[in-house]
Amino acid sequence: MKFLFEVTEEKINNMPVEDYETLEMAQDGDVKIYRLRRVLCRFLVDENNVEIPHDTALKMTSKLKMPEMQSFVEQFMETMKAKAVPKATGSPSSSPLLVSSVDSLSQTG
Repeated sequence: MKFLFEVTEEKINNMPVEDYETLEMAQDGDVKIYRLRRVLCRFLVDENNVEIPHDTALKMTSKLKMPEMQSFVEQFMETMKAKAVPKATGSPSSSPLLVSSVDSLSQTG
């Protein structure tokens, strides 16, 4: 199973403050899966870049094992950092960034 994130300025700007605070706390090391999973699911898209409904995304991620969830969270954070890094011209990119976070739910690949 493959997960893709679409992180756009619009999605970030439309997040409730509570969700943004959850991301900030996670970046500061205060990671609470029960808070963070709900937020990350807002950014999940399928392979056609179609947003996955939040309830569906929550159900999908509820099946992850803890090492898979850790990888899922780490990949999202990498995606956020990559989105925040300016292009060579010094201006932020406005295009969506799609990044695979889990290629397989199996520990053996």
